[in-house]
Amino acid sequence: MAIWGWVPGVYVLTGIPPATRDAIGHFVISKGPLQGYFRKRFVNDLRSKVPDLFIDAVAPGAFMWYWTQSDGYESDDELRSFVDANYVLVAELSFKVGTKVVAKPVRFFARRGLPAPDANKLGPTSPRP
Repeated sequence: MAIWGWVPGVYVLTGIPPATRDAIGHFVISKGPLQGYFRKRFVNDLRSKVPDLFIDAVAPGAFMWYWTQSDGYESDDELRSFVDANYVLVAELSFKVGTKVVAKPVRFFARRGLPAPDANKLGPTSPRP
């Protein structure tokens, strides 16, 4: 699994290790003198491991530094090409403030070619380990 953004707790909760050296995206996403280096390294890590799940968690309501909606995975041309070629959007999770939905959702992408999940095994009736 790889996450573009700052939600390292997902790795802990799922028990899935990060596919990149950057479990948190501060230096990868935030502008700075080494941003290009960290972005190239992030994409190279993805290419070498090609995780089953890619999450774009740069969304209002998720932990952010000075990130905006335009800092999603599409903000890096090389990453955008890689994700668009290798993944398909499978789910979105919008944050709410009261009843108001925040503009950009967290997006979940599955690697192309993975078998479809068995719908009979999904949902709240599934046994928990």
